Amino acid sequence: MKRSLFVTLDYPPRVGGVARVYTNLIRRLPPDRVLVLAPPERQDHLFDRREPYRIIRRSFYTRLPLLWPKWLPLLITIFRLVRREHVECIHVGQVLPIGTAVLLLQKFFHVPYIVYSHGLDVTAPQAWPRKKRLIQKILNQAAAIVANSEFTKQEIIRLGVPADKILVLTPACSLLGAAAGQGLIETVRRRHNLDGREVLLTVGRLEERKGQDSVIRALGELLPRHPQLVYVVVGAGPDEQRLHHLADECQVAGQVIFAGRIPDEELPAYYQNCDVFCMPSRELSNRDVEGFGIVYLEANAYGKPVVGGKSGGVAEAIIDGQTGLLVSPGDQPALVQAIDRLLTDQAFAVRLGRAGQARVEKEFNWETRARVVRQLIERLP
Repeated sequence: MKRSLFVTLDYPPRVGGVARVYTNLIRRLPPDRVLVLAPPERQDHLFDRREPYRIIRRSFYTRLPLLWPKWLPLLITIFRLVRREHVECIHVGQVLPIGTAVLLLQKFFHVPYIVYSHGLDVTAPQAWPRKKRLIQKILNQAAAIVANSEFTKQEIIRLGVPADKILVLTPACSLLGAAAGQGLIETVRRRHNLDGREVLLTVGRLEERKGQDSVIRALGELLPRHPQLVYVVVGAGPDEQRLHHLADECQVAGQVIFAGRIPDEELPAYYQNCDVFCMPSRELSNRDVEGFGIVYLEANAYGKPVVGGKSGGVAEAIIDGQTGLLVSPGDQPALVQAIDRLLTDQAFAVRLGRAGQARVEKEFNWETRARVVRQLIERLP
């Protein structure tokens, strides 16, 4: 395999779906042919020393107020690594700003690059004409583009990129088969007093796009029929304070449990303790949208039925009526009805959960994803 440099803003110990995608791909590539460049993170050395490939931590941005562009350190670091490490292929984890730096480096090196797109990175920048033109140039100059869904592929095609340059590679499920031990399941249950409760769960960054606010609003209508219902919210983010206030306003604060960030090893226990996974994602006016939604697959992997918002690439993560239910974003009655049905009709919920689990086991394997990436690298000129 060609000597490859992966450059990404999102890499563990940073938490998130994109970070998990890159970790699971890179772990399955030949470790002596892979190099990762990522920003420093708190206690990153604990993660880095466990990995069989090299990880280089450098700040991507400068703090000097007069230096422009702010990502100049990123450009310099990539330049040095390409020369020193004899890099034959660069993998661009985020179109902006990494793609800009790599595009400029093409003036010095003729090293092919592959861009990975997760939806938001190509939809949101289009609000600014200059950024739109820039991402069009980055994508058109790429040797190949890996999109996380058909939705993302179509967004890239609308930017004028040839369809035959784009490979759709949906995320796989990193938690497949990673069942939590009974002790950890009970620990989580005791921590949040879940015994005898019906449990809704969302795992994701606390931001408007994810739709946690819609679930909080739904609780008031669900509680008369499900008085033991609680909503566990895993994650942190800029929307946290607003969600706390909303729970107070809706008089459901006692039924909403903000679990915050949790270690990856505890995540299976949260999935296994829930009855329904619910994340009614929406597309915002600035084109902030869910490109796929790996958390729906993770919940399905534990046999849990899921509820998602019909936006972005979510319809590719959930097969409506077979592995979960899709509702139109903003349709609050439909969301309440979907959750109520899964909590009330146990046979239906079990059928969806089992179908989702079978689908994940059959179709969403990281070994097959990594094999496709290896083949893509080998086909590069």
